[in-house]
Amino acid sequence: MNITTRSQAINEMCKVCIYDRLSTGTWKDQVESCTDMNCPLYSFRPLSAGTNKRLKDERYALMSPEEKKKYDARADAARERFKSVTQSSNK
Repeated sequence: MNITTRSQAINEMCKVCIYDRLSTGTWKDQVESCTDMNCPLYSFRPLSAGTNKRLKDERYALMSPEEKKKYDARADAARERFKSVTQSSNK
């Protein structure tokens, strides 16, 4: 495999580390269930969209009201930037 991006390098390292073709699940299933929180790549390992959303929701639930307000303001600003970029590229 020709590794060209950081994401590809992380995916490949996780595959080498944990994937067992004789075990159940795909390599992504096995990487997603990794429990080695001491691994420097743990926070960057590939996750499914459902797992990413669940973790994001869990982190949001733990935020204080002030943190939620700041987070929501940043998210709103990002949505506005994205909307303006997509509108200008559709012209």
